Amino acid sequence: MKARRLASVSGFVFLVSVCPALAQIQTGAITGKVTDNSGAVLPGVAVTLAGTQLLQPLVSTTSATGTYQFPRLQIGTYNVTFELAGFRRIIREGVRVSLGSSAQIDQMLEISTVRETVTVSGGTPVVDTKTTTAKTTFDLETLQSIPSARDPWVMLERVPNITMDRINVGGSQSGQQSGYISRGSGTGNNK
Repeated sequence: MKARRLASVSGFVFLVSVCPALAQIQTGAITGKVTDNSGAVLPGVAVTLAGTQLLQPLVSTTSATGTYQFPRLQIGTYNVTFELAGFRRIIREGVRVSLGSSAQIDQMLEISTVRETVTVSGGTPVVDTKTTTAKTTFDLETLQSIPSARDPWVMLERVPNITMDRINVGGSQSGQQSGYISRGSGTGNNK
């Protein structure tokens, strides 16, 4: 009986410790607003999202306020196409979605008398205007190209605006928890 109770309690403790990890955000989003060249909103624009992460393209239609959204997207690079009869078709290539971010892609459509397609590539970087937190994301390519001791504290010192209390030269400080200061606050005030 004691063994069964101990197993139940330890199972409950395990589940409680795993739940915060399940709550981590593993997706991003693309949102935006579509207007014409005078700045008036355009409802009814077909917005198509395509990418290698999707089995098939996602299609959304702008609302009465000209807005659209694609929530809960996997991390990766997408192409966004804007189409409305009487306007030029616009394709935005290389829209990058990262963890927990919301890429704001606002688009202006120009009136067209003939069927035209405009492809925009190499545009300005997407700035997340909805998130108020500051973060740094390292992808696998970056992590593999940075020479480091593969220690979480060494990776932390690669983040902008973080100052460590010691320097890990050649792995001499590996495995030792370091203190850090981020934006003027000590370790206890950051997470």
